[in-house]
Amino acid sequence: MIDTIPASEAAVAAFLWAPEEGNASVHDPAGRATLVLDGLAFAAFRAALRLDDPGLTLLLDAYDGIGFLGRDGQPRAASGTLRCNGATLRFAGIAKIRLG
Repeated sequence: MIDTIPASEAAVAAFLWAPEEGNASVHDPAGRATLVLDGLAFAAFRAALRLDDPGLTLLLDAYDGIGFLGRDGQPRAASGTLRCNGATLRFAGIAKIRLG
């Protein structure tokens, strides 16, 4: 399954995924969407995460949100892969990840 949202809707868009849903792919061309991961603790998330840009730094906020900073310290959208419990999520253009 590949979900892509129009750039005009990306400011408020969110994707929801849980490993038991199986393999999936999500993409926000505008780079503003939030990815909500259902049922993953931070340790499992961190072990499963592979970013396409190894220069990105994870930025944790006070509300279980995980953003990404580039080498210049500015917020960046991320692309990468999550592999958890036999399922793979491929994502691109994600500004923030929330653990649910």
